[in-house]
Amino acid sequence: MSKCQSIGIYAGITHPSYTDYSLKALDGAPSYSTKGKWSSRYGIAGTSTLFKSRYWIKVGIGVEHLKSNLIVTSSPMPKAFTSDIQIEKSNVQFVLYPVNIRFLKNAEINIGYEFNFLLKQDVSGIRYRTQDYAQISDISNEVKDMNQKTTSGVRVNASYAFFLTKNMSVSPEYSVNFGLQNEFNKIWTKAKIVQHFLGINAFYHFGK
Repeated sequence: MSKCQSIGIYAGITHPSYTDYSLKALDGAPSYSTKGKWSSRYGIAGTSTLFKSRYWIKVGIGVEHLKSNLIVTSSPMPKAFTSDIQIEKSNVQFVLYPVNIRFLKNAEINIGYEFNFLLKQDVSGIRYRTQDYAQISDISNEVKDMNQKTTSGVRVNASYAFFLTKNMSVSPEYSVNFGLQNEFNKIWTKAKIVQHFLGINAFYHFGK
């Protein structure tokens, strides 16, 4: 397949998880766990060669919706408390892929840098005594603005194009985004996102 200009759309489902890359919690430190939920990601994308060369870039701009449940348990001295936080947020994202590899004719690997800008967030939570679920309190005001306004990461994308016509193709796609910046400004300030995406692309290819 020749390296030509193309434009298209993508849509699918995305699943977030969060990590600080610690192998285990330090003695006396809080413990953290997350449970992501599948939600939607969609947008437009395009490719173009530069200066009539063999080098080409891919760009994308879109919207993603992320949902997850964050559980934080404090150290057990003198009594442990658990915070159960529900996180929903929407981002506008821009992805620039400077590294693009095609092989097996229509298979494609893209490696790029992703910028995310927070559109809206809805965060709520409760705190309770861990051992007996007593002393329940609402901490929604404490956590309501815990998401960072901007974040970035490295996204690795894999797809394979099936041509319906000479100029039209559809591609199943898998990608993973490794966060480079901390996602939260409170509670778990060192957490970074690891985000999986399953979707499909539809592209129109010019000049084929």
